[in-house]
Amino acid sequence: MTRCFTDRTTLLVAMAIVIVLMLGCGSVSSNQSATETDISASGTTIQSIPIEEQGVVANARPETFDLTKVPIVPAPDGLAATTLPTDPASITMLFVRLPAAIGNLTRAVSSHPSEMLVRYRTDAQARNEVISISASDMRMSDFYPSNWSAAERITFELATTNAVGGQDGHLYWAITSTHSGGQQQYTLLAGTRNSPWLFVIAADTPERVSAAVVAVVEATR
Repeated sequence: MTRCFTDRTTLLVAMAIVIVLMLGCGSVSSNQSATETDISASGTTIQSIPIEEQGVVANARPETFDLTKVPIVPAPDGLAATTLPTDPASITMLFVRLPAAIGNLTRAVSSHPSEMLVRYRTDAQARNEVISISASDMRMSDFYPSNWSAAERITFELATTNAVGGQDGHLYWAITSTHSGGQQQYTLLAGTRNSPWLFVIAADTPERVSAAVVAVVEATR
């Protein structure tokens, strides 16, 4: 989503006004009404979510969002039933506990739990990353406001792209689809309003995103 603009200040102000108007109308995403209808409270999986390919969106960065206007939508694969860790030591332990394999994909030897990034590939030595699971601290962001929580980052995604998602209890989540270099990628964002830690799961298919979510849920138990 990062782009360079000649007159960055003017563009950011203009887009911020657009976002405020969108939120004032009580609409976080043009896809939400369909999403709330299509996703039931039980048995929700990534595969059941209608995801459209994401287009180019200008970089608007309002300082805050009204998180109460994010629609209530059940998170997929039981993600909201778990408690995501909120400190570096606990997050590192979560990554250590992730499985050696997800489906037919092997955990890459270059994965570094202490760096909060784990990759899964067709074999441990291969370079073709298929699944990645990561966590990042919004306070260290070079692009988004450093005072944002993970929930605000996710709400920004819902407000400025065609991402599908919402809030489910304490959890905020969104999933997007992008196409680049001839490859499709599905990305799930998850986090809470009380933590700056944003969890990101990316894979080449919705099924693999779903399998990775299940692995994260299992690793938190």
